[in-house]
Amino acid sequence: MLSLTALAWSGSVLALDLNTATEAQLKGIRGIGPKTAQIILQERERGGRYESFSDLSDRVKGIGPKKADALQAAGLAISSGKSPVAPAGVPKR
Repeated sequence: MLSLTALAWSGSVLALDLNTATEAQLKGIRGIGPKTAQIILQERERGGRYESFSDLSDRVKGIGPKKADALQAAGLAISSGKSPVAPAGVPKR
């Protein structure tokens, strides 16, 4: 039982952020080959960070909504890239 819990927990730790991943890391995701990895990186350089999986499928030819869902299930994640903002009235340090 403990090993199953450890495996389930480790899956979330192993998520790969699309906005910081290297070509080699992208190729390690099931469903991303060398050509797709290059296109993803070129589009990220050209158009900036990916905001969502919908954004990914809109910008990268060959990745539609179903493939984007499969990539997410395979361990790909997209961070928001936004830094936390202090609530109004709370001084920043």
